[in-house]
Amino acid sequence: MAGAIHVVVHIDVMNARIDEAEALIRQHAADSKKDPGVVRYEAIQETARRNHFTVVEIWKDQAALEAHEAAAYTRQYREKIQPMLGGPLDSRLHYIFA
Repeated sequence: MAGAIHVVVHIDVMNARIDEAEALIRQHAADSKKDPGVVRYEAIQETARRNHFTVVEIWKDQAALEAHEAAAYTRQYREKIQPMLGGPLDSRLHYIFA
């Protein structure tokens, strides 16, 4: 899809907060899937290390991603997950070029 933006986010949380973080990530995914510019939104959890999560997002364009990032529920999610993190959020944007 021309112009689409693919985002991959790696989230590592403290072991004591896995269940709490999973619930928060699950809710954020459900909210994100309702955004008008979302093409795909998947939240996955590593089987061997349950405190490692990856979110794969596809947005129709930059404006859709920016609207998602500015949404109140996204800002609230980031505030709530911050104290659960074992390291910084690793968010990377990608474009399909071939």
